Amino acid sequence: MKPPPAALLATDRKRIEVPKKKKMMPPRCRQNELSTLVVRNVPESWGLHDFISLLWWKGFAKDITFVYVPTHYSSELALGYAIVDTINHTSGEDLMYQIRGLQLPDQKKPFEVEWCHDYQGLHNLVERFRNNNVMHPSIKEAHKPVIFDRGMP
Repeated sequence: MKPPPAALLATDRKRIEVPKKKKMMPPRCRQNELSTLVVRNVPESWGLHDFISLLWWKGFAKDITFVYVPTHYSSELALGYAIVDTINHTSGEDLMYQIRGLQLPDQKKPFEVEWCHDYQGLHNLVERFRNNNVMHPSIKEAHKPVIFDRGMP
């Protein structure tokens, strides 16, 4: 009789390594190729439209290709961050410069901005969210990511 594989033995104390999910960001992504940012400390009372209004107010209407402000579905409160993709690295740096440290009235903490390390670029963001629960027809449009083309959703 053939013995069971080593991973199935109860007495075996070897660590079983499960392959990690592949991240969509290329492992050798050059700094000047980055275009996707994470903006932290988004007020929980804000929704997608509030955040887009901030980007437009700061002059980035034509520089953004993707915006997503994750919210809790039942309470409709923002989870405290947003994902923004810009048309290129330079626009991303400009956005980072304009938004980082900005503190609006009644906002507890200023915005913090950093390059997104999990997903980079519009194509990877679309692939990430294409079959995500947030895209289900039962979810309100205000909770879904928005893709922009030359400043228009």
